[in-house]
Amino acid sequence: MLEYVRKIDLRITGLVADQQHPLMRDTMTAVSALAFPFNTLLFILIAYLYSPGLSQSLLTGTIAVWTFCYGLKALASRPRPDSNPEIGLTSSFPSAHSATAFMFAGVLPFQPQSLLYLIAGMVAFSRIYLQSHYLSDTVAGSLIGILVAALI
Repeated sequence: MLEYVRKIDLRITGLVADQQHPLMRDTMTAVSALAFPFNTLLFILIAYLYSPGLSQSLLTGTIAVWTFCYGLKALASRPRPDSNPEIGLTSSFPSAHSATAFMFAGVLPFQPQSLLYLIAGMVAFSRIYLQSHYLSDTVAGSLIGILVAALI
């Protein structure tokens, strides 16, 4: 099973690598930045101004997601697709960006919520496009985010 997933990961990574374009790369870098740790904490601070209870839920979810993801990263030690030393500071599996984005989508009281999940999906895709993660990394991260949001 794991070998089958690895083959799919490598195939998707190759397909995406063949379709690189400077404008798309800039766009995906901006989308990916939505879930950078600094921006995540900034969003939580802004949410506090709107609703302290919402901010507490987002902070709790973020701590849970980061703890779970970085714990798994330490266990998995999976190299990133690009092997760029600047990017490869942590393991590839799972994608904490995807987990954070999907947790936010599940917790924020925004209607239509499907728009938030669309944005979260774009964050997950951006991580593949930027060759920071494999498909399975983003799927696992997304599922972690959805699970954490459901538990909050």
